[in-house]
Amino acid sequence: MIGAGPYERTEDRRTRRNGKRPKKLATTAGEVDLAIPKLRQGSFFPSLLSPASG
Repeated sequence: MIGAGPYERTEDRRTRRNGKRPKKLATTAGEVDLAIPKLRQGSFFPSLLSPASG
């Protein structure tokens, strides 16, 4: 996704992290609070949360 770990400097780095955003996932066992990473450039949305995966 980013091409480097936290605080790692590499030539492969494509963007930088820019905090997290809260997201609630409703399951049959109840709601789960998630922290989805934000990126400075581009976007990230876990396929687990896509409507097509349900």
